[in-house]
Amino acid sequence: MATPAARPVALVTGASSGVGHAYARQLAEGGWDLVPVARRAPRLAALAASLGSDGISVEPLVADLTDPAGLAAVEERVGRGVDLLVNCAGFAGYMPFVELPPEVASSLIDIHVRAVTRLTGAAVRAMLPRRRGAVINVASLLAFSESAVLGRFNRATYAACKAFIVTFTQLVAQEVRDQGLRVQVCCPGAVVSEFHDVAGVPRPPAAMSPEEVVSASLRALDAGEVVCVPGLEDPTVVERYHDAQREMLRQGNRPELAERYRAAAG
Repeated sequence: MATPAARPVALVTGASSGVGHAYARQLAEGGWDLVPVARRAPRLAALAASLGSDGISVEPLVADLTDPAGLAAVEERVGRGVDLLVNCAGFAGYMPFVELPPEVASSLIDIHVRAVTRLTGAAVRAMLPRRRGAVINVASLLAFSESAVLGRFNRATYAACKAFIVTFTQLVAQEVRDQGLRVQVCCPGAVVSEFHDVAGVPRPPAAMSPEEVVSASLRALDAGEVVCVPGLEDPTVVERYHDAQREMLRQGNRPELAERYRAAAG
């Protein structure tokens, strides 16, 4: 009798609520075994109980990714092998930069930059010998907000961390694209979740459901899209954005100063 094929395994951070929770549920429905990661043990236990009743293997991992020991534990589990890593953990820290406590700034960087970098690294190193696997890093449309007119923005560090995720993911995707790995950055706009409640700011009047964000992300992964913007109707906007980046690099990478920076004659 043939041995049944093992189900693929996905590790999802931030799985206790919102978009991370939706990733866990949709992946389970698609036949994936899960390693859900979050700080809140009761919520993870409830998720494991609900998904395990459907015959899915669930290995809950309680960890705070801003804590070195917590991050190391998740990194070790990723390094032992998963077929899909979803970096979705995060929080807002919305307030004017001059009012942002240093410890909150450090936590924003820890969870959006340090954890994403280290977990992606552990996943890629484990996946490359098998020449298969995928990573989804969840960023935000706020990664592209530096030139937008949004009034009193109050989220400089958060948006900058998300911009890091976009650039980091795109460059990692380029490095591994010919080695069987798929890497995506998902950039949703406003999403219906408790994210804004935790941040202590009003929920946006119009927002996408977490389930729709995840559905778009997983379809984009299958289609080979590196940058997924779930609400973007015209995908050529992404290519035009990349064209502008390439043009800036082309024009700016020259040995002469631009005219406006040269010392005035006389």
